[in-house]
Amino acid sequence: MAEWAKHFEGALDVSPPLEDQQLRHVPAKRGLLLLLAEGDHPLILLSSADIRGRLRSRLQTPADDQTRSRRADLRQVTRKVLWRLAYSHFETDLWYLQFARSIWPEGFVRLLPWRAGHFVHVDPAGAAPHFARTSEIKPSPGSCLGPFRDGRSAARFIETIEDAFDLCRDVARLRQSPHAQPCAYRQMGRCCGVCEGAVSMEEYRALVARAADFARGDRAEYRSQLEAAMKQAAGELRFEQAAAAKAKLAALAELEGPAYRHVAEAERFQFLIFQRGPIAKKLKAFLADRGLIIEGPTIAQQTQKDDLELTVALTGDVLSAPNLAGRYDKWRTALLARYLYSAPQRSGLTLRWQAGLTADRLAEEIERWLAAVSKRVARPGGGHAAASC
Repeated sequence: MAEWAKHFEGALDVSPPLEDQQLRHVPAKRGLLLLLAEGDHPLILLSSADIRGRLRSRLQTPADDQTRSRRADLRQVTRKVLWRLAYSHFETDLWYLQFARSIWPEGFVRLLPWRAGHFVHVDPAGAAPHFARTSEIKPSPGSCLGPFRDGRSAARFIETIEDAFDLCRDVARLRQSPHAQPCAYRQMGRCCGVCEGAVSMEEYRALVARAADFARGDRAEYRSQLEAAMKQAAGELRFEQAAAAKAKLAALAELEGPAYRHVAEAERFQFLIFQRGPIAKKLKAFLADRGLIIEGPTIAQQTQKDDLELTVALTGDVLSAPNLAGRYDKWRTALLARYLYSAPQRSGLTLRWQAGLTADRLAEEIERWLAAVSKRVARPGGGHAAASC
């Protein structure tokens, strides 16, 4: 059997019709199922919070013969079932990606329930320096920022930076600088005019570098400059210029909102993740560095300091190691970005890695997160339901 089959934990030979007695061999737990045809040919990869129930729904004869379904009828062709249990939503998706890519390397992307990530790249030293959307983090000159919640947020981020610094929006004209025709933004006074030579390309690169610093988080100085310019313009009765500076400040304030809460340089796309699962009072840790995701230890919710110190030390050792394979994987990066913007019950505790993280700080974060996800929410009809992961 293929190499990927070694990573499944259980197997069951089946023949139609599938009886309940056979189904008892499959755990009624969260995990993944792979259905195989004659000759161990893969048919379909499934994930479920109850893999036994999911298998029953796909392979047992419907109770009502009139039941119709648009799904492929797998009852007569399935000859074997493989499964692997998963601790949480995150681990389920991580294993789904690994299996889908191994089994169907040419077409696995079509099977993923998530899309590529959203990032922004800028290289002030480039031939035509500009902010551009990209779907992956990869080693290249300049800075890569993200992840963004969606493509619209990434586009809005670029638009806000361009407006605040009066950057060129037309890359084609930028490449023709200083001999291009001025664009509409230049005519409205909202572009510095590098395209027509109003500023040199060297000066423009310095402006883009300032904008890149702001985008990376160095924002106080430029905000102070805008505030000073607004007050000066208002004092001199130049109300149009004062209003323009005020509008820029308002737009830049949006970048502090929840849609951008995880945006940072790619080098800081390093996280320590804790997931709750089916084992009572246990948390499983994952270490993530861009596209690299490594399974860490499983620890008790009422953690001992020694366990947390070991987790912190392990994370630091792993994430500081140079040239780790898989660090620039597009689809694992996209998976992690998806969970960063999920609800806390699903995303788990996700902490951006910092070298100064201590076991005491980690214990406080775990305690705070557990209290948040364990809050009981009132049902519409009365009573309470506990939030779950």
